[in-house]
Amino acid sequence: MKRYLITLLLLSYCGGSAEVIDESTAVEDSSTTSAPASTTSTQTTIVKQEEPLDASERRYRGVLRTSIRQSVPLVYDFKNYIETVVNPDHEYIEYFGYEIRMPIVDGSQKCASEVNSAIEETVNNLIEDTKSVLEYTNPEEAKEEWGGFSEWLSIDYDIVELSEEVISIFISYSTYSFGAAHPISATIGFNYLVEDCSEFEIQKLFDASNTEYEDLISQEMINQLCANATNDECEVFLNFTDPFPTLTQLLDCCSTFAISEFGLFVQFWEYEVSGYAQGSELILLPWYDLVSVLDKNGRYIDVLREYSEISWIVSIFEPEWVFNQ
Repeated sequence: MKRYLITLLLLSYCGGSAEVIDESTAVEDSSTTSAPASTTSTQTTIVKQEEPLDASERRYRGVLRTSIRQSVPLVYDFKNYIETVVNPDHEYIEYFGYEIRMPIVDGSQKCASEVNSAIEETVNNLIEDTKSVLEYTNPEEAKEEWGGFSEWLSIDYDIVELSEEVISIFISYSTYSFGAAHPISATIGFNYLVEDCSEFEIQKLFDASNTEYEDLISQEMINQLCANATNDECEVFLNFTDPFPTLTQLLDCCSTFAISEFGLFVQFWEYEVSGYAQGSELILLPWYDLVSVLDKNGRYIDVLREYSEISWIVSIFEPEWVFNQ
């Protein structure tokens, strides 16, 4: 039944006419490498608000980037951190390539210690995993036997939010071993509630008593993935994963999320909703589209209320929304 509903909904989302969008009416995009395309589908389902938006004005941004080497659009550069470059040193280092950048949150930012420790531990684990090949392989012998040997690890980051409410950071990495067809990449999300420095639990944003909240979130993901896509491209997102993954499944493996005043960023793994050639899609789910299933009495009501009162980010892509407790 669920598969039938998703297929039926996709026919309406992917078959609409396209029109040119005037980007000047949107929030300024800070990325120069991953600006969204200029066309979107106009046939969309609107989540009801107390003051509904005119359907003719609603827009979806679509896929924001398809590579972890591109910056995250919409977020602006925070100054409350510094960047450090890590240069590992170990046996047979000449056979290894490292390109590692990581942020260090300034001590003046609450929860800096917790965040920095978590990121440093993750980076160190990735380095240890890369060089662990030495436990069973001698690079010099492998070079003679295989005609070559190399291991490569690249780590980068995106600061999504560093505020009084939330700290949200993406750490992305890419690995490659000699002889492989292509690198393997993934992203890890670090989300903290500044109030008590606890890890932000994405699922607790939503009202679990609403039995349809998973379906709504999945449909909004499809809306964004298909917004600037052709019919054929849109079908890829269904054919590759049938049925389309739920929030619970994505949280379990292997995609990741980031919290933002603009909404919920979803960074898919490169094989999560499409093939390798399509890349690692990043989308944004505006709070406007999620408000009907947000937990109005949950742990994060203060953060959500604060976000709902931010007026300067309102656009045709992230419309104004009301959070009523």
